[in-house]
Amino acid sequence: MKFVMTGGGTGGHLYPAIAIAEQIKKVRPDSEIIFLGSKDSIEAEVVPKRGYEFHAVPSRWFYRGNGFFSDMREFIKACSFTLAGICSSIKLIRRFKPDAVIGTGGFVSVPVIIAGKMCGVSCYIHEQNAYPGIGNRFTSKYCKKVFLGFENAEKNFKQGVKTIYTGNPVRAEFINLDRSESRKSLGIEDDNFVVFSFGGSLGSNEINGVAEAYARRIKKGDKRTLIFGTGTRFFDETKAKLSEAIGESGKELGEAGISFMDGQIRLFPYIDKMADVISASNLVICRAGALSLAEITACGRASIIIPYPWAADNHQYYNAKVVADCGGGLLFEQADVDIEEMGNLIEVLSKDKDRIRKMEEASRALGQINASEKIVSEIMEKINEKRFIG
Repeated sequence: MKFVMTGGGTGGHLYPAIAIAEQIKKVRPDSEIIFLGSKDSIEAEVVPKRGYEFHAVPSRWFYRGNGFFSDMREFIKACSFTLAGICSSIKLIRRFKPDAVIGTGGFVSVPVIIAGKMCGVSCYIHEQNAYPGIGNRFTSKYCKKVFLGFENAEKNFKQGVKTIYTGNPVRAEFINLDRSESRKSLGIEDDNFVVFSFGGSLGSNEINGVAEAYARRIKKGDKRTLIFGTGTRFFDETKAKLSEAIGESGKELGEAGISFMDGQIRLFPYIDKMADVISASNLVICRAGALSLAEITACGRASIIIPYPWAADNHQYYNAKVVADCGGGLLFEQADVDIEEMGNLIEVLSKDKDRIRKMEEASRALGQINASEKIVSEIMEKINEKRFIG
């Protein structure tokens, strides 16, 4: 079998595509897979490192909200790039002759899905967010099936679009993790209450402020650990603030990190071992990207979620609301966050084992660790049906 994967621009769109590709290879090791993406985006760097063939196609997003004439210029540019992307994708698809085209969102998936439809290839998309992106809403009419990361996303697609709730695909390293083993690998004692705070690769000033407030409440030797991913642009500033507040300069850690209080507070510009860190945690403080929430719920961890307020169509709020409504996390809109009150809340939660346990149970119930299996099974079943009929 042959497959074209497309999706990218952000890790939230790319990594589900990689998880699906890995599942295809697991089920059918002889399958051939190529990725189509943007040349200057994350997929151009990551995909070849994962061992997959990558081809760049022209694509451009439509930037809105700068006034009528500016929006018109952007629209014309986006259409021009999309048309070029469709032509480029048609050539690649006709040469490769795939059994299916699978998109996971992002602006680059639009020309590829359209090209797949024009070439008569069965197309599928996966929508990660509770409120679908404009690209997936547009291309859904060209697809055999739309796989949903959140069940309530169905109502935001037009009538007649065939949807299946599968959950969001997560990478294999997030499945069936053991908290005790993860803590052992990180050098954390089993009886510690572990908080993990992160705001993405660049970081979040607001989330960092909350984590800093909690850090100031940690006392040496009190069985609490804070793993703090500041983001690269905030690392030096945060290190200086904590050093002054705690009264020590800290000790260097691996992966460019630094520790305070003999490792009770661990500061990193970025988190490399994300699966182990989430698994080791009791409570995660984070934004509401669909991939992050999928990884947290796959591990069954409680969370405090502060959605990025300027995300497209406010989709992070809707993602967070699903987790909060099921009891797996606490949702706070950024405008309502009082940093000191949040620091107090985390301290209260650190002493309320029963509440954390109930949140973890709800989170685990929401997590879909077999999303990739569901997606690949459905697609392969349709391919086999088509071959049998043909």
